[in-house]
Amino acid sequence: MNIKDLGLRELMFLYFNLKNKNSKNKIPDKFVAESIIKTANKETAVISPNENKKDYVKLRLEGLNENYDFKENHFIKANKTIKISFENKNHQSLEDYLFDVYTEIKKKYIHVTTDKFSEIFAIEAFVFRGSFDLTANFLTTDMHSSRTASKKYIGNLIKLISLTNLDSQLNLNFRQLQKQYVDNNVKRATQFRINLHYFYENYYQKIKDINPYRYQQFKDNETKLVQKKDSKYDDSSFIERISFYQKNIVGKSNIEINKLREMLNFSKINAQNDGKKRRSNNAKKFAQLNAPERCSACFEKYKTEDRTFKRKNSDFWYFELHHVISFANKRIQTEVPENYVKLCPACHRALTPNRAQENYQKELIANILENNAETKEYVENIKKSTCENEKSDIEYVFEKLK
Repeated sequence: MNIKDLGLRELMFLYFNLKNKNSKNKIPDKFVAESIIKTANKETAVISPNENKKDYVKLRLEGLNENYDFKENHFIKANKTIKISFENKNHQSLEDYLFDVYTEIKKKYIHVTTDKFSEIFAIEAFVFRGSFDLTANFLTTDMHSSRTASKKYIGNLIKLISLTNLDSQLNLNFRQLQKQYVDNNVKRATQFRINLHYFYENYYQKIKDINPYRYQQFKDNETKLVQKKDSKYDDSSFIERISFYQKNIVGKSNIEINKLREMLNFSKINAQNDGKKRRSNNAKKFAQLNAPERCSACFEKYKTEDRTFKRKNSDFWYFELHHVISFANKRIQTEVPENYVKLCPACHRALTPNRAQENYQKELIANILENNAETKEYVENIKKSTCENEKSDIEYVFEKLK
């Protein structure tokens, strides 16, 4: 199977669900995604009494194989699980394979709306496996240790989250900040969670074929679910929370629990508050947190202090966020992290249409593309999607200044 031939849904499925067949092998023979077959018959975990175990498994297998196209690979029943396996033909680590998957995702997400991408993200991240927690109001899935140990994976996950409108509905349960984890008493996986009520209101009708068991859970608990609320965090968004996780916890040993809990302000961030759903510009927020502290257009030519100033009560320089492909180009997906760069005020204003000389504007654009490989890749993907490959990257961006 060539991942370049897969659709966005299939790629997102791999990104969230794939693991090593044998976790002890850094370079496994196969990658696998598997889900435990559930047939419980209790209040919050019900499969319809009209369907027995055999019918349920058959129904789910048929639904998965009809709704996903993994070419020659198919979902099968294996003991107590439903799984799909992929040969590791290029002898890659899981981290490297998932990075290639992410690279293909980037080429395809520019063609879908934020709402559609949010739907794909929520379903592929939380429906194939995981648990239904009516008490805590979460649909949860464990993050494999191979993922939570990788700064690259978490960083790219943050970028994908920034493309959705889900940030206020997502939650990360940091197991590493629990005393029993640090003391090696209980090593439970980090939990990735989405608000159950929000999922019920927006997506559950779309999962009937691929997970009829989970669908039935929603159906059987509708009365209770309508009384639940969406999430709303007042003090810190999920983007900030998971960025903190990546920078301060992933790959670290000797974690100072109390210090990190204080920095993260657990008591406030974990609080669930009633209120209207909040939407924010997550791609912009990601760029503010993660883009290099420099002017992408002139940092190699001028000293920073000659082009900008330090923020009040801070040791950070003032930079402005700039859309490389202008936000005014409504037919192009511009709200992605790769389309944002930090510029000093002088360069930012120089890129206002018809303000500076054309040669100078093109020089600034060339510097931006040279200094930001992911931005250059984004521009090239956009060019392909608009069938304008004959133009140079610089000329293309220049024409899109608005």
